[in-house]
Amino acid sequence: MAVILVAVGQVRDRPVAAQPASSPASPALLASSRLCQDKAVRCATVDSAGTTIGYAIVPGTSHQGLVLVEVGGPGSDALARDGRDSLGLPTSLDGYDVLLVDEPWTQQTATSQCSDARRRFAAAVTTGPATATGLLPACQLAAWTEDRYTAAITTILTREHRTLTGIIGHSFGALPATAAARAFDTAWLVLSAPIAPATVPGRQVIDERITTVYAAFDRSYASVCAPAGLDCHRTGQAVLQAAITRTTTLTVAGRTRPLTSADIGLAAVAAAYGMQSNQQWLWTTLARMPKVSDDAAVQLGRMADQLLMRYGDDSVSINLTGFVAGICASYRWGQPLPGPAGLPESLLAQTGRECAPVTAPGWQTTPMPARTGAVCVFTNTTDPVTPTSWATAWQQLIPAATITTYTYNGHTPLAMAVRQSPATVCPIKEMRHG
Repeated sequence: MAVILVAVGQVRDRPVAAQPASSPASPALLASSRLCQDKAVRCATVDSAGTTIGYAIVPGTSHQGLVLVEVGGPGSDALARDGRDSLGLPTSLDGYDVLLVDEPWTQQTATSQCSDARRRFAAAVTTGPATATGLLPACQLAAWTEDRYTAAITTILTREHRTLTGIIGHSFGALPATAAARAFDTAWLVLSAPIAPATVPGRQVIDERITTVYAAFDRSYASVCAPAGLDCHRTGQAVLQAAITRTTTLTVAGRTRPLTSADIGLAAVAAAYGMQSNQQWLWTTLARMPKVSDDAAVQLGRMADQLLMRYGDDSVSINLTGFVAGICASYRWGQPLPGPAGLPESLLAQTGRECAPVTAPGWQTTPMPARTGAVCVFTNTTDPVTPTSWATAWQQLIPAATITTYTYNGHTPLAMAVRQSPATVCPIKEMRHG
């Protein structure tokens, strides 16, 4: 798409009426957040619609303005990040302060009923049965929706006496970022590797996500099979499925839980996020399964644990429960997804099974009204997580958006997207160098 390149100037903070100060960060929040232990970072909480929301403002080098950054999720704890460098932002944004906002469930306490349901969910993914486990009714975690999110952001900005210069939404963060852009139309908006908008039915989101990761497996295997001395007549899907079939359980030194066939599929999906770095190791390891070194088996287990957010026992973490709650709240859901447990896509399919039939998604599905701030979408043609068709779906909701397409073997942060896009049509000046 050809557009005229124009530099979008920053939106200066405007004075607002005096408001009560936000609450300081609680001792528990400070203790659990590495980010908030940095004295240069301002952490606090606000009450929004009866829910306590934690947030952080990470200072830039020159305080040029405030950029709201939603770096993924759902199920992520924004304040648990190590620092600004972990956000994957281009260096052109170094001068800007960054606003990070925790998801509403992070201040909730898990009950024993929730713990039991999380164990059932983990079992459903890995061994079955592939039916709904009652995870969401048992845990009752709050998830973002359009109204809840924009109310929280409005409260935070009012308390901080700030306005937004820009908004960034990466992956799932595209949904809350676009909600904020509807409420604050002078701020520029950047969507990076965006998840599908709420106009796409939930079942279709899961199906397309599964199709995308399997295409990434085949593409990756084809690129490394010859130099790795592997059989290039096979597909990545076939090699992965054979590795799963050959593996029952594998006792691994230094690991309390044996490695199972289900772990192989989960590890492959986790490896796909960073396929450029992982692919040589992944395919040579899978081709040898189950005759692999202890180090390789331990790494497969760690990747499976990371994807399932499974730590310490056979239960998924509260973060993964937040992931399921967020996905279910975001889309329209009909009939549950079929399919057995133990396959690479089982986590995605089981997530869909937990979603009760819903006809009204939690985010807007109407086209965005004309706005002052520019809108840019960056999409990766070989992304293993978010297909380019989802970027096109966003442009249908935001007709003024420009789409920049690039190619990189993995699910990349915005900094990489900018580096891979020297000829971007994005009119936001900060996205044209990095």
